Amino acid sequence: MDGTNFDQVGFLGELSRCARLLLTSYDVDETLQELTDTIRRRLSLKGAAISLAEDGVLRCVSAAPSLIRDLDAAQTLTREGPCYHAFEIGEPVLVPQLDREPFAWPGYREHAERHGIQAIAGIPLVLADASIGVMNLYSSEPHDWTIPEVESLVTMADMATAYLVNASTVHQQTELTQQLQKALDSRVLIEQAKGMVGYAHTVSMDVAFARIQRHARSHHTSVRTVADAVVNLGLQL
Repeated sequence: MDGTNFDQVGFLGELSRCARLLLTSYDVDETLQELTDTIRRRLSLKGAAISLAEDGVLRCVSAAPSLIRDLDAAQTLTREGPCYHAFEIGEPVLVPQLDREPFAWPGYREHAERHGIQAIAGIPLVLADASIGVMNLYSSEPHDWTIPEVESLVTMADMATAYLVNASTVHQQTELTQQLQKALDSRVLIEQAKGMVGYAHTVSMDVAFARIQRHARSHHTSVRTVADAVVNLGLQL
């Protein structure tokens, strides 16, 4: 394929649409899949996928045809190949025609050739100067990876990284909100229990709280659990 026919304007339009997803509630897996499908369709590729590093091993996380998964698995198994190399060096690795690279990645080339792959590009997903994954692109025909294509693909890889970081941030914020709500609920419950114990024994709130704490220590449980038993189970202290 001649990369000089690349429709950069159309590609940027796709990028703009993908960027708007960051402002919505999205499923990471589905969004990454949509992104790789867009790239595959725009460049007329045989396949595209995203692999992320997990304990130093690249694992395919976007749905892909079995042959693409086989190729990704082969790179992980042999620890070689253009995509694996791109992940290691944090820079795009472009192979316009695989049979012109007779001495490169011998263990991997056998797998690629068996699946009829002629051209490959590995575009790393980079966060804070460290690779966290790679975008794997496969063509069944020779493909001249042009500068406009590569620039657009790097931007798409950055977008995939943004999806992952944004989803992680949202998850962390959700967890924090839940923790704060749990803490607030516990405080309300404990205050209720203090009031009930104080009223039952005509003692101050501080004394009532000391009773709750003493009971919790003696029974090896939490103050919240004791407070819950006082309020909801009728525990008498």
